[in-house]
Amino acid sequence: RIEQMPFADGTFETVIGVGVFDDRVYEQDENAMTKEIHRVLRNEGVVVFEGFSPKPPTGFTDVSRNGLSIWQKTGTLE
Repeated sequence: RIEQMPFADGTFETVIGVGVFDDRVYEQDENAMTKEIHRVLRNEGVVVFEGFSPKPPTGFTDVSRNGLSIWQKTGTLE
Protein backbone atom coordinates (compact mmCIF):
# COMPACT_ATOMS: atom_id res chain seq x y z
CA ARG A 1 0.00 0.00 0.00
CA ILE A 2 1.16 3.48 -0.78
CA GLU A 3 0.54 4.56 2.83
CA GLN A 4 3.25 2.12 4.03
CA MET A 5 6.03 1.87 1.44
CA PRO A 6 8.97 -0.40 2.36
CA PHE A 7 11.65 2.15 1.39
CA ALA A 8 14.07 4.28 3.40
CA ASP A 9 13.56 8.02 3.82
CA GLY A 10 14.71 10.02 0.79
CA THR A 11 15.07 7.00 -1.49
CA PHE A 12 13.53 8.44 -4.65
CA GLU A 13 14.08 11.46 -6.87
CA THR A 14 10.72 10.88 -8.57
CA VAL A 15 7.48 9.16 -7.55
CA ILE A 16 4.84 8.49 -10.22
CA GLY A 17 1.20 7.96 -9.28
CA VAL A 18 -1.57 6.81 -11.62
CA GLY A 19 -5.13 7.13 -10.35
CA VAL A 20 -4.05 7.27 -6.71
CA PHE A 21 -6.45 10.11 -5.84
CA ASP A 22 -9.35 8.44 -7.64
CA ASP A 23 -11.34 6.70 -4.92
CA ARG A 24 -13.11 4.63 -7.57
CA VAL A 25 -9.73 3.04 -8.37
CA TYR A 26 -7.85 3.12 -5.08
CA GLU A 27 -9.23 3.39 -1.57
CA GLN A 28 -6.74 5.40 0.47
CA ASP A 29 -6.07 7.70 3.37
CA GLU A 30 -4.95 10.78 1.41
CA ASN A 31 -3.20 12.35 4.39
CA ALA A 32 -1.20 9.19 5.17
CA MET A 33 -0.44 8.71 1.47
CA THR A 34 0.87 12.27 1.08
CA LYS A 35 3.06 11.92 4.19
CA GLU A 36 4.51 8.66 2.90
CA ILE A 37 5.27 10.09 -0.55
CA HIS A 38 6.95 13.07 1.13
CA ARG A 39 9.00 10.71 3.33
CA VAL A 40 10.42 8.60 0.49
CA LEU A 41 11.22 11.58 -1.77
CA ARG A 42 14.66 13.18 -1.73
CA ASN A 43 14.81 16.92 -1.07
CA GLU A 44 13.67 18.77 -4.21
CA GLY A 45 12.30 15.46 -5.59
CA VAL A 46 9.04 15.44 -7.53
CA VAL A 47 5.87 13.41 -7.60
CA VAL A 48 4.01 13.19 -10.91
CA PHE A 49 0.32 12.29 -10.94
CA GLU A 50 -1.64 11.08 -13.95
CA GLY A 51 -5.27 11.93 -13.47
CA PHE A 52 -6.82 14.07 -10.76
CA SER A 53 -4.73 15.33 -7.89
CA PRO A 54 -5.72 17.81 -5.19
CA LYS A 55 -3.91 21.06 -4.45
CA PRO A 56 -0.50 20.17 -2.99
CA PRO A 57 -0.20 20.39 0.79
CA THR A 58 2.42 22.39 2.69
CA GLY A 59 5.81 20.83 1.99
CA PHE A 60 5.20 20.63 -1.74
CA THR A 61 5.08 23.27 -4.49
CA ASP A 62 2.87 22.86 -7.57
CA VAL A 63 5.11 22.76 -10.66
CA SER A 64 2.51 21.19 -12.98
CA ARG A 65 3.02 21.38 -16.75
CA ASN A 66 2.06 19.66 -19.99
CA GLY A 67 -1.22 18.42 -18.53
CA LEU A 68 0.46 16.52 -15.67
CA SER A 69 0.03 17.29 -12.00
CA ILE A 70 3.53 17.66 -10.57
CA TRP A 71 4.44 18.49 -6.98
CA GLN A 72 8.00 19.30 -5.90
CA LYS A 73 9.15 18.58 -2.36
CA THR A 74 10.17 21.95 -0.94
CA GLY A 75 9.91 21.67 2.82
CA THR A 76 8.46 19.78 5.72
CA LEU A 77 4.86 18.69 6.07
CA GLU A 78 2.76 20.26 8.80
